[in-house]
Amino acid sequence: MDKMLECDVLVFASPVYALSVCAQAKMFIDRCQALWARKFLLKTLSADDNKRGIFIATAGQTFPDVFEHTVPVARFLFNVAGVKNKNMQYILLDGLDKKTDFSKSERAKEEVLKAARDLIGE
Repeated sequence: MDKMLECDVLVFASPVYALSVCAQAKMFIDRCQALWARKFLLKTLSADDNKRGIFIATAGQTFPDVFEHTVPVARFLFNVAGVKNKNMQYILLDGLDKKTDFSKSERAKEEVLKAARDLIGE
């Protein structure tokens, strides 16, 4: 957890299963409850104005609210890790069911390239 708190950029990715992050991602996020306690109960953590966050989620489904429950779960992680909402980028890629779908999707590649350019200030 210390490395997560010390980083300048936190990138977290998960496939979407049953309208939320996968079980492994949820388990990791749940373990960050200790950071929540440090931030809100002990008041020993605060947000960093410069820390950036990128959340990447992929889903095979294409219906409009496929990411509706995923983003708030991931937002918890970034919040307790010290990333302010204004410093967040969300890359939400639907319709990527097979491992080869990303390389075939111009939209997906463009979104990732845009996020990378924004991150490095290009």
